[in-house]
Amino acid sequence: MQSKPPNSTTPSPKAKVPSTQAAKGRVPNAVQASQIPPQAAPPVNRAESSGFSFQKLLGKSAKALLKIVIPLLILAIGAGGTLFLIKQKKPTRTRPSGKDLGKPVRVVPLQRGNYSVTVKAQASTESLNELTLAAEIGGKVKRISPDLIEGGWVRKNQFLFSIDDAELQLKIQQAKANLAKAEYEVDLVKAQKEAADQGLKAFQSFQGKDISKMPTQTSQPSALARYEPQMKQAEAGLKSVIVSLKQAELNLKRTKILAPFSGYVRSVSLSEGQIISPGLGVAKIFRGSPVIVKVQVPLSDLEWIKVAQFKDHDGQLGSMAVLTKKIGKTMHQWRGRVIRRLQEINALGRLAVVVIEIDKTTSNRGFTLPLGMFVDVAIVGKTLENTFRISHESLRQNSTIWVMTKENKLSIRSINILRKDDKFVYFRKGIKPGEKLITSPLSDAVNGMKLRKFSQKTK
Repeated sequence: MQSKPPNSTTPSPKAKVPSTQAAKGRVPNAVQASQIPPQAAPPVNRAESSGFSFQKLLGKSAKALLKIVIPLLILAIGAGGTLFLIKQKKPTRTRPSGKDLGKPVRVVPLQRGNYSVTVKAQASTESLNELTLAAEIGGKVKRISPDLIEGGWVRKNQFLFSIDDAELQLKIQQAKANLAKAEYEVDLVKAQKEAADQGLKAFQSFQGKDISKMPTQTSQPSALARYEPQMKQAEAGLKSVIVSLKQAELNLKRTKILAPFSGYVRSVSLSEGQIISPGLGVAKIFRGSPVIVKVQVPLSDLEWIKVAQFKDHDGQLGSMAVLTKKIGKTMHQWRGRVIRRLQEINALGRLAVVVIEIDKTTSNRGFTLPLGMFVDVAIVGKTLENTFRISHESLRQNSTIWVMTKENKLSIRSINILRKDDKFVYFRKGIKPGEKLITSPLSDAVNGMKLRKFSQKTK
């Protein structure tokens, strides 16, 4: 009979519990747990039960690793690119020591030419003729032309408005009646004078001698007896009546007001039935053509402008002027002439005033030049002949220019400036035709400085 080892365990009879009792829950919990097979028991994740996650730990580690790796990777790429560029760069040529090729400059050869001087300014348009319309006689306004409105166009001798002429018609009839009466007075005195002359002749023939030669003054007939003063009075009365009639007829014509010239109506202060006084302004009209522009220019520019003055006008036209104005997207132009210069100086800016007349008020694009419009004016003045012209950038301090000599050296020269405009400087002396003007800047420029053209390559 074999003996069992002391450490061996044998199933106890109590361990064999019927399955029906386990299903009914009569078996204790400890016993039931021992009876469950290991494969059927659910795995218990203690890490989850304690709130710890392996995935979270892995994610935090990856982020920390990326923060270290990415900057190192960028630095490595940059260092590699820099080394690559250094290897690819061609070695620069070094200037041989002891050989000065000069500073590089840009040059342009200068030639003489003829250039028209242009004086630029700005001004507003005005009318050559403008007047205030008024009636010569007073009365009630009877009728007004439909064209007599603000902005309307009227022709020369066109009817504008009329005044009631009923009272003047009566004055004319009265003057005509006075004329008939005066004519009767003249005829009556003339007949009386003729009768007196015939009586005098009959008396002289009866006496047989000329009474005018009688020594005593009392025997001579007086001028009153001969009806001489009566005749003069009658004739003077007739002339007075004729003048009154003509005055009445003239006033009748003045009841109709006509346009003195063709033009536009600026303003109207008139209505039918209104009582107006003689000389009272009721409307303003201005001539549509020509239009003038009064341009203020510096006194130094007068020498370049041709002005057709009244006294010394010799038939030559004044300088041509071009007026420009951009309206919307269209640029309009008008052409005129300088007709005179005002004999006064602008007190504010101490400027001279020249007058430009524009006969054709329609622009090159068909726009009529209105009054009061601000325009740009360019006066084409005299011509500068045999003159050099350079830009403002090429003019140096103290009215000097830089010239590159044939020996490729710098020459600083003074010039006598004739005129400056907004773009160029004009002069005649200081440089010869064909010499090279330096247009680029130079630091520490001195006479005799070694130069070379900017396009010239070093060897």
